[in-house]
Amino acid sequence: MKKNTDLTIGFAMTRIETKQFAVIEGIYNPGNSMEMNIEISVSVNIENRLIVLSSKFMFLTNNQIFIILEIACTFEINKENWNSFNSETQLCVPASFVRHLAMHTVGTARGVLHAKIENTPHNCIIIPPINVSQIIGEDFIIQK
Repeated sequence: MKKNTDLTIGFAMTRIETKQFAVIEGIYNPGNSMEMNIEISVSVNIENRLIVLSSKFMFLTNNQIFIILEIACTFEINKENWNSFNSETQLCVPASFVRHLAMHTVGTARGVLHAKIENTPHNCIIIPPINVSQIIGEDFIIQK
């Protein structure tokens, strides 16, 4: 199977969906410590050459969630590149490319969060830079 690098894979972000957003009032206090949990999931639509990355962010203080944001970004992959991922037995999307799409998804989530909490007391909450290589380590493989 021919290998691609994320620099040569053609794609377009075709959809952004806010799947979940909530601010639970009365929990966050700027003086308290805060933590953020992130979940990233990947799904594919083989027939339409689509990869969907979902990212879910949960901001907590004192073990209580006070902001939840989940978005999904859909990416359409160039036909020639998609075909290079395909074999008779599996679809194999290189980890480096999945990480590249994850970086776009996290950046998009950062903007969505800002738009949702702008001009609120939570406006100081920002999704920090995230090293997605610590989250996505292996190629994304689907057996046919």
